[in-house]
Amino acid sequence: MALDPNTRLGPYEIVSLLGEGGMGEVYRARDTRLGRAVAIKVINKHLSGRFEREARAISALNHPNICTLYDVGPNYLVMELVEGETLAARVRHGSLPAAEVLRFALQIAEALEEAHTMAMVHRDLKPANVMITPAGRVKVLDFGLAKMLEESDPEDTKTVDGAVLGTFAYMAPEQLQGKPADPRSDIFAFGAVLYEMLSGQRAFATPVSREEPATLVGVPSDLARVARRCMHKDPADRYPRMEDVRAALERCATSSHGVAAAEPEPSIAVLPFANMSGDKENEYFSDGLAEEILNALTRVPGLKVTARTSAFAFRGEKQDIRKIGEALDVRTVLEGSVRKAGNRVRITAQLINVANGYRLWSERYDRELTDVFAIQDEISQAIVDTLKVHLVQPSSGGKAEGRPAAMGQQTNVDAYQAYLKGRYHYFKMNPEDGARAKTYVEEAIALDPNYAPAHVLLARCYTGMASSQMTPGLEFIALAKSAAHRALELNEIDPGAHAVLSGMAGQYEYNWKEALRECQIALTCGPISSEDRALCALSPLFFRRRFDEAMAVVQPAIAADPLAPLPRLALAIALHATGSNERAIEEARRVLELREDLWLPFAVLGTIYTTQGRTQEAIAMFEKAVQLFPWNAPFIGLLAGLYARAGDRARAQSVLAPLDASGREIFRALGYAPFYILCSDWDRAADAFEKGMEARHPFTAQLAAAPFFEEFRKTPRGRAMLVKMNLADIV
Repeated sequence: MALDPNTRLGPYEIVSLLGEGGMGEVYRARDTRLGRAVAIKVINKHLSGRFEREARAISALNHPNICTLYDVGPNYLVMELVEGETLAARVRHGSLPAAEVLRFALQIAEALEEAHTMAMVHRDLKPANVMITPAGRVKVLDFGLAKMLEESDPEDTKTVDGAVLGTFAYMAPEQLQGKPADPRSDIFAFGAVLYEMLSGQRAFATPVSREEPATLVGVPSDLARVARRCMHKDPADRYPRMEDVRAALERCATSSHGVAAAEPEPSIAVLPFANMSGDKENEYFSDGLAEEILNALTRVPGLKVTARTSAFAFRGEKQDIRKIGEALDVRTVLEGSVRKAGNRVRITAQLINVANGYRLWSERYDRELTDVFAIQDEISQAIVDTLKVHLVQPSSGGKAEGRPAAMGQQTNVDAYQAYLKGRYHYFKMNPEDGARAKTYVEEAIALDPNYAPAHVLLARCYTGMASSQMTPGLEFIALAKSAAHRALELNEIDPGAHAVLSGMAGQYEYNWKEALRECQIALTCGPISSEDRALCALSPLFFRRRFDEAMAVVQPAIAADPLAPLPRLALAIALHATGSNERAIEEARRVLELREDLWLPFAVLGTIYTTQGRTQEAIAMFEKAVQLFPWNAPFIGLLAGLYARAGDRARAQSVLAPLDASGREIFRALGYAPFYILCSDWDRAADAFEKGMEARHPFTAQLAAAPFFEEFRKTPRGRAMLVKMNLADIV
């Protein structure tokens, strides 16, 4: 026994050595106070930093499939003593029966899902870190390399002597490259462990080889597919969450003999319902109905549902359904119409097979408006039944859950209609409709103060007002945070509320650690919209220069919602930050092909062209951005600065005139800050920036992080400004 005689173990008596490893020795011991057997891990002195991480990681976890932490000493951990054998010992003799593989895999997946819910990745999952008790219970051990996802230390992927953390044979490609790990890194390792249980062989023969593993032969095809998808080289091609892996395994368990049918996954796009009421104002209701049916269907495991923005891009289109299905990559399409008159509503819906254009199901509903929630549930369940989606989790009894997670709970019809009107105007993405959206949302809350989705939308309205009205952000911070926190009191797992809080913590309060924490919660607590994925990618990941992670976050949104503008623009911004300008331009141009009425793609292209020195092209882009968003002070300043660079000082002063005439100091400061930077007038630029910081306007942080302000950031006052924003490390 190699125990240091100076090690103090308090009330614990060492019984025997259980094993040794790179982090220290593990001993069987006896707790003299409680009279129970425990395991004690004594940590090597040179790993004291990682010891602190392990203690923090394990103490945050409480799950039947995770080894329990009892106590912490100066350099040791006291843990649950897990009797049995490791999974490594079990597979040493060959592959395991499919039923046993499923039983173990589900328990490992549940343990990792719990860790990811706590914003933690394991980073060293392997058969040797999985114990199997005599009763068949799985215990995942050794969270010694676990990493809290809000931590941002760039050296945290290395050991003290520079080696990449983890066990090479099970590490994801991004870990081998020394890049930050996220939950999909654990998913890769899980796939390698699943492969080894099925085959009795390691998936990858050498530490650095990431060629495709040998085809699994003689194993259930559905389990093989799960393992294969987990081990994709590109994180975006893996399952996005451990929850999805667990759901896939549960489908394997419920399929015939553990083998799923080899057919494409069920998929559907819900097109916007046609408003047949004769009153265009009723379009909010038909849109809302289609969206809530779509949200309900997203909760059916195994059913791929095209996101709202992409599906709604075909509003009013008279195209062949087969072409729509091909564009959205779905097998079925739901379309319908709504005729609303007074308190009565007539809804027709039909489900169409994309392959042949035939109707699989159709129905008409003539109801009182008070039945709208029941109608949504009824249509959703009819679709599930028609598609014969047998891939539902056992706990759901074979039925789709009727109320979508985004709705939070039922409400009265008047509040619901006001909320739908608010959403309808909010998604028009312009300041005038933003103000109308806020009015309707406040009406919904007045009618039902406990309606969580309305509070989330109100928080979004406040943040939108902060950025669009060019007034001090301080006026909106408290209001937006209050609305988001109220939503979480009513529905603590609302990803939209957490996404809003992430943006507030970062761009308004410069608390990037809290912003990262809220971002990770948003990404893991439930189904998240493509817009919120994009917001998490842009803030805080972009500001912390974690560009690869930002792209990894936004890629699933693009895959699920290929026609949505914000995810593609977030990808373009991240690509530009990494120097991939041509790809960034391509992504921004694709957005313009869909929506020429949005100012953001013009601004993104203008930013890229400015960085490349393509002044005339940048001017053209910012002219369009100012035309679409004339009260955006930074755009005015950028356009004026570009004219000044081009030698047209008179035109520059003409563009700046609205800033001077506004009478609003913050409006003027936010415009002149980028103007002075493009003119290399560093002191006056810093003066303007400081006024923006005092007002906590979100554009201040956005401008500070812009790639073409690199020269300003290196000046003494520029660095000082970044220090105040907790962004000093981006220089």
